[in-house]
Amino acid sequence: MQGSKAGWKTSEFWLSLAALSVSVALGSGIVPEGSLWEKILGISAAALVSLGYTVSRTRIKTVSMLPLVIMAVLSSACGLTLPDQINRADQAVVAIVGIAKPVFDERCTAVAKECGSKGDTVCTEWQTCAAQRRKLLDVAKDSHLALILGASLSAVGDEQGAKARLAVGLKALQDCTKLASEFGVLGGTK
Repeated sequence: MQGSKAGWKTSEFWLSLAALSVSVALGSGIVPEGSLWEKILGISAAALVSLGYTVSRTRIKTVSMLPLVIMAVLSSACGLTLPDQINRADQAVVAIVGIAKPVFDERCTAVAKECGSKGDTVCTEWQTCAAQRRKLLDVAKDSHLALILGASLSAVGDEQGAKARLAVGLKALQDCTKLASEFGVLGGTK
């Protein structure tokens, strides 16, 4: 990679470290629950994660910030209520889709153009790209739906059902992250 530097010297590292530190402070109970500081730090953590994503977007095909984003989002769920844990997991799903979908869209469009220039009427590369994109988005949708159901169950007082849906949503989130990595949309050169 041209112009690469040690990870700890990058702005992405420091933004992620700051977001993670704020999230750990929130999740550990250092900041009183329901306080103005909790709200300020929560907004700060989200802003730092978003800024880290923005800074790294141009390098998304070679360096992935997603594990740090997910770690920051989920680590801030420690000590939170069940509905807040479900919300944080859903934010991680949204982050994966937000990173992976544009990469897939760009990749599949490039493959389709290449097939068209060759005069291919049946382009297996495009079909593979589209199938991978569809599979990743389906798993993300499964996670999202499980988490929404969990939030609904929690709202009506079914904590056991909500916890079960949270577990299903987290498993699908894990599968989604694995697929995105395998398909090369979280870094690498697929």
